[in-house]
Amino acid sequence: MPALLHRLAPVAARPVRRLLAAAGLLTLAGCSDTTDAAAIDGSAAAITAAPDPRAAVEALQERIDDDFAAVYQQAVDAQVADAIRNLLLVAEPPARIRRQRFLFALYQSREFAPAFVQNSELRSTARPVLQTLGNAGAHGLDASRFVDSELRGALDAVADYGGLLANVPALELTRDERRTILDLLEQIPADQLADPQAWLMGQLLDPATSPLPELARHHATVVRAGRLAAGAMAMADVLLVDRTLDYAFEQRHFNTSTVDEEITEAQRDAMIAERMTGTFQVLVDADTDEQVQAMLDALPPTLPQYPRLMETAARYRQIVAAGGWIEVDPGNVRRGSRGARVQALKERLAAEGYYTGAIDDVFDTPLTDAIQSYEETHQLEVDGEVDRTFWSSLNVSASDRLAQIELTLQRWRESRIGDDPYYVFVNVPDFHAELWRDGERQMRFKVVVGNTQRVCDPQTGMLSYANATPLQSARMTYVVLNPYWNVPRRILSEELLPNLLEDETYFERNGIEQVVSESGAVSVRQRPGPTNPLGQVKFIFPNPHDTYMHDTSRPHYFQFPVRAFSHGCMRVENPTDFLETLLINDGQWDEREVERTLGRGNEVGKRLTTPVPVHIEYYVVRVDDDGRTQFLSDIYRLDRDRLNPPPVSELRCRAEARPTFRLELDEEGNPLVRDSEGNLIDPAAASVPSGPAESGPAAGDIGP
Repeated sequence: MPALLHRLAPVAARPVRRLLAAAGLLTLAGCSDTTDAAAIDGSAAAITAAPDPRAAVEALQERIDDDFAAVYQQAVDAQVADAIRNLLLVAEPPARIRRQRFLFALYQSREFAPAFVQNSELRSTARPVLQTLGNAGAHGLDASRFVDSELRGALDAVADYGGLLANVPALELTRDERRTILDLLEQIPADQLADPQAWLMGQLLDPATSPLPELARHHATVVRAGRLAAGAMAMADVLLVDRTLDYAFEQRHFNTSTVDEEITEAQRDAMIAERMTGTFQVLVDADTDEQVQAMLDALPPTLPQYPRLMETAARYRQIVAAGGWIEVDPGNVRRGSRGARVQALKERLAAEGYYTGAIDDVFDTPLTDAIQSYEETHQLEVDGEVDRTFWSSLNVSASDRLAQIELTLQRWRESRIGDDPYYVFVNVPDFHAELWRDGERQMRFKVVVGNTQRVCDPQTGMLSYANATPLQSARMTYVVLNPYWNVPRRILSEELLPNLLEDETYFERNGIEQVVSESGAVSVRQRPGPTNPLGQVKFIFPNPHDTYMHDTSRPHYFQFPVRAFSHGCMRVENPTDFLETLLINDGQWDEREVERTLGRGNEVGKRLTTPVPVHIEYYVVRVDDDGRTQFLSDIYRLDRDRLNPPPVSELRCRAEARPTFRLELDEEGNPLVRDSEGNLIDPAAASVPSGPAESGPAAGDIGP
């Protein structure tokens, strides 16, 4: 048997029944005069031409080594399958398996055959998997979670097994031994002709009956070696599948927020299980490395910001690995200043790539330009001046900046956008909205979002942002031209009615009117016009928060870099351009009709033929079209609290006593006070607080 053991690793498992043809040929060629040709089953009887007996013997001699290898490999495969089954059944496996019960079901569906181990070694398809898992850190994930010491140890054990096989001495069949095998073929009982291969191997490899006991002992030795390694191969296979599915879960499969309808926890679990099963199926069915790599490449988000942020993260990891950057002592420096602080400022800006000139102690034009570039990418006033906010931002450490980038990568993995080909995207900290279609950005425009006023929630006793723009996804179904503003009750009581008390003409001058519905419900609305805060158009995507996008009568707020001034809705810069693009995409744009409608001033709604998904999300880091990394204002402290959760004591508060009265309108439209007992009284008899001024980002709320 020429170097049988050395051929085991590269030999693919061939069908066990390969000797059937050779046995039939030998029988029909006259090698046995005791076998009735009529007793041979249909598959053997189909052979009607008797070839040269010498050629048949030569064919058998050429194949016999591979057939022994196949029988050996079947024995090892059976041992590995048993080891996988046992590993996934034990209550406490010797290694950490994150999805033990789920993996048991997956492997059981394929009779516990391994996914990556084949012919006592790893398939080539394991290569892209290991490379991808080892590169998980580039995505801001913990690579040691996927390629840990347990997996590495199991893979090393499989490699060591190859050395164990190499040390088992090879066995070669002599001419007499081959003749013995051929003689044995002539003794096949008639009832074994259906599968002569199994009978032949059973006779040869059973030490109690084998006419070649040395061959039987050799085979037993090899199988014992396989049994010793079966546990290692099973462990490597299970751990590699487990870590791959864990990676797939962390990259994509966990995110069920892209589903339009509400789903139960059970439905979510079923959806994730279906995704994970599909990934497993690719691993076991793939014939090439490229098929596995394509599946792995499809797991991370494909949205444009994600690969840009990965490049940014790689650059900041290098900065952190090199020791980060220095902290500059804040102080008053300006154009023409000299000294150590100026030199330190240049060194600090150079570390992040903003300054590229000579590192000296002169505050010159290149330093001013670098400061302005920094201000542009950090939502600061672009004036080339340094102030408290600038120093606070500049002295955020490189490791903290990297943490922000990696958290942003995670937020993109959590995105609700999914595979939407057409959608509106609002990034709250960016104070911009974008319209995307078929992978191309059609529009990008400024928005104003909810302010940062924090109040004490009386129900929870915790501080909250009362007017924060809700993060959500909904579908824009219609737009309204010349909209009425239906005043929310809270704004009416706290802001408008105090103004009416001070100026009885306030409602009349601002086009505010009281409306009584058929059911008797009283509401207040502002008619379309130049003072209407909704402007000329609003964009409606029904949602539980009753927020929407709209024009504004206060466009001056778009001049600020940090635009958090609203009560939660999003004010849109150049809303008619947005309206035009939406209606063109929807096949409904008619410029003359829109102009006539806006000119008449009457409220007109227009339903969209195709609803447009609207995704309002929160990303503190973005990479702009010029490749510059922007660190935006963490206005609601969502990233700050997620990276470093504050103690509950910092958020706990005591709600102010509820007012003993509230302002209401009577049927004639006059403001009255309803006291705690429900009585309506003259406002002059109660102390009525003035309404709050419109709030912007509160001091300390502007992130670096």
